[in-house]
Amino acid sequence: MSITNRIFSKLTQNKAKEILAFVLYSLFIIMLVGIKLPIVVNIIMGAVMSIIFLIFYCYFEDWLFKTLCDITLKDIGKEIIKIIKELGMFLLFLYISNFIFSIFIVGEPKNQTEVVNEFYQSPIISSIMIIVIAPILEEIIFRYLPYQFIHNKKLYVVISAVIFASMHVVDDSNALYYVWVYLGNSIYFGYRYYKTKDLLVTISTHAFNNTLSILPLIMSLL
Repeated sequence: MSITNRIFSKLTQNKAKEILAFVLYSLFIIMLVGIKLPIVVNIIMGAVMSIIFLIFYCYFEDWLFKTLCDITLKDIGKEIIKIIKELGMFLLFLYISNFIFSIFIVGEPKNQTEVVNEFYQSPIISSIMIIVIAPILEEIIFRYLPYQFIHNKKLYVVISAVIFASMHVVDDSNALYYVWVYLGNSIYFGYRYYKTKDLLVTISTHAFNNTLSILPLIMSLL
């Protein structure tokens, strides 16, 4: 047996999944931070990410097929009711957190200013990106992936929240000040995902939050 086969023979499927999730998560962070790397390194990173994506796609395809085959209308109804309850809890949390931040935070983060500018340049595309695409991608990257390799509850919630919040202020001149604007929701999303183990819950809550944030912009165009 070759050395490679010996190594992989000792890895359980879950362990391999943890390693792949950690590598993919790390590469995403490097890419999102905007670190300038040699073109060769970027090519290698792109290739590695593509391979890991393919592996995860195969896993998700198998999981999705089995899930869709077993799902019933009753299950769909339960999921909808659960999401509605989650949105209700989040709305209460959002009201309290916004009240607290309004006392201590003045102005708005650079990220929020850019969102507003991009929205008015292309309202429809921006709305789709903010309400649909961003919640799906961000919940997969910042909630699902770290959950695969961080098994301690408090550590998972803190690390996933800090990194998620930091990504929103990475190029802000007042990053340490405005990171708190995003940290509240980040902790909430991480906690609810750890509690429910349901990505649809955090995607729906994240999309709901983003919808509320750009609703005034949408209304201003009417």
